Amino acid sequence: MKNVVKLLLVAVVIFSAGSLFAQYAQPVTNFPFVEGTVGDIAPQCVGGLIYDDNTWENGYGWNPGYGIGKWVMKMTPTSYPYTINQVCFAMTRLASGSANWTFDIVVYDTTGTGGGPGTVVATIANQVATAVGVWPTVTWHDFTGITTIPSLSSGSYYLGISYDPATMPSHYIGANESAATPLRPGYGYIQNAWGTIQSYFPSYRSIGIRCDGTGVTYAHNISAGPFLSLPGSFSAGTQYAIKGKISNLGSSNETGIPIKYFVNGTQANSTTLNLNAGAVDSVSFNWTPATAGSYNLWIVSALATDEYRANDTVKTTVTVFPPGTIQACVGTGTTAVGWPYYTFYMDSRTDMLYLGSELGFGSSIIQRIGFNVTSAAPQVMNGFNIKMQNTTLTTLTSFTSSGWTTVFTGTYSVPGTGWQWIDLQTPFVFNGTNLLIEICYHNTSYTSNSTVASTVAAGMTYHYHTDGSDGCTMTGTNSATSRPNICVLTVVGTNNQNNEVPKVFSLSQNYPNPFNPSTVINFSIPKTSMVNLVVYDILGREVMTLVNEVMQPGEYNALFDASTLSSGVYFYRIEAGTFTDSKKMLLVK
Repeated sequence: MKNVVKLLLVAVVIFSAGSLFAQYAQPVTNFPFVEGTVGDIAPQCVGGLIYDDNTWENGYGWNPGYGIGKWVMKMTPTSYPYTINQVCFAMTRLASGSANWTFDIVVYDTTGTGGGPGTVVATIANQVATAVGVWPTVTWHDFTGITTIPSLSSGSYYLGISYDPATMPSHYIGANESAATPLRPGYGYIQNAWGTIQSYFPSYRSIGIRCDGTGVTYAHNISAGPFLSLPGSFSAGTQYAIKGKISNLGSSNETGIPIKYFVNGTQANSTTLNLNAGAVDSVSFNWTPATAGSYNLWIVSALATDEYRANDTVKTTVTVFPPGTIQACVGTGTTAVGWPYYTFYMDSRTDMLYLGSELGFGSSIIQRIGFNVTSAAPQVMNGFNIKMQNTTLTTLTSFTSSGWTTVFTGTYSVPGTGWQWIDLQTPFVFNGTNLLIEICYHNTSYTSNSTVASTVAAGMTYHYHTDGSDGCTMTGTNSATSRPNICVLTVVGTNNQNNEVPKVFSLSQNYPNPFNPSTVINFSIPKTSMVNLVVYDILGREVMTLVNEVMQPGEYNALFDASTLSSGVYFYRIEAGTFTDSKKMLLVK
């Protein structure tokens, strides 16, 4: 039995052994929308940090027997420093629950997995909410005179409650599930692990937590960040627009605000802005990375009279890939789904089909894939495998059991939200048809699942999850209607794989071999050389030149696309300075 409680349904979540997804027992009638008692809220919480619409479609709680339970939500002030001195909770209960709810107020920083709850910064123990309303009544309870929460100089806190469901059963925090309410980051804690609230309840938008405090308004305070529309990947030699948000949080109108752009600590560009008090604008700098590698990018507001420097700079680290790298993305929808990282169960298997016409590139070498994570759970996935195959399938009606190439195997945990990339241990040679991807894992425990953005695409995803099976071999019957959005990083042509200088010349056996119709040839160049890489047929006739240029030291791979050639034995030969070598390969169509 899972441990989460959803009040709109019933206090116990029930799972049907023969069903695919969690099945909840339904009440005779649904509870109506409920408006909290606004008059119970002190003036501070009315004017403080508010992320709900004061209507409660549900309530969230924990079943007893699984340890301490917690609910927290992210609170972000509009100015800094900010000191929280009052906290308000919207609460309800079943008639069987005590009228008084004893709990701790807890505050966490945002250093946890994926920017989730990290280190405890304050605990206010043994607080009591008296006369908690019985559902469908939701009542507000405010706690004032708080002095133990450290002042927040930038960023956010996670604020909420911690309680023991064994001694305080049938108690619930108000849940706002209205689609009109902006989604607010929130987490639940049970069985000694955090999970996003959205991974338990996909309809979640916010919970009944508010706070108020004191902030400082400076005459001169310019804030930089966040980055806006930052590319998901970078390729050397390509120009990119690096865009960032600039805000005037001060009370004075400002002219000629210096905004500077740094790459690896060196100023690369600058501009100026005029911003009235409270206004927001953006800046954009063009950047063309010359070589592959890791780069630190900064946008800095440098107003000489700025009175608060903690928010002057926004930073990020990006990876630049060699020339010839192409990023292709499929899907623009925003529906959050649990697959392929369905760690609310021990075992999960997901097949996803992406058409060649959607990917938009032909024969190439796929090096990494990424999913747009909307909520990140900390659960490690053991026995985690990514498999790929070229296919002529255009729809999925079952799991595919053969023809796979394993491109990643080991353990994996989702590191955070946004586009999260996985580098393939074995690059996959895509032949330009359709791409079928399988992600599976096998755990012995569960917490909550991460969610990723998806787009409705019937017949393109097949998914199953359960407990106590083997995720990579189990079978089930579910064709999901929504397919995870994906980005694929691929290399076309010849590509320098890294910045390391090899010690000797070498030519590797192509992979795969036999192949149809594309294969990859790896070679190493320890010093600058004129390189000639040519493919010959069995009669010694030249059929294709893959490389004919001066190349810098590096480890290279070259793609050989034999789509127009007949089946048979072929040879490839390299000449680099005084080094020569040749190998045989087999094309089977």
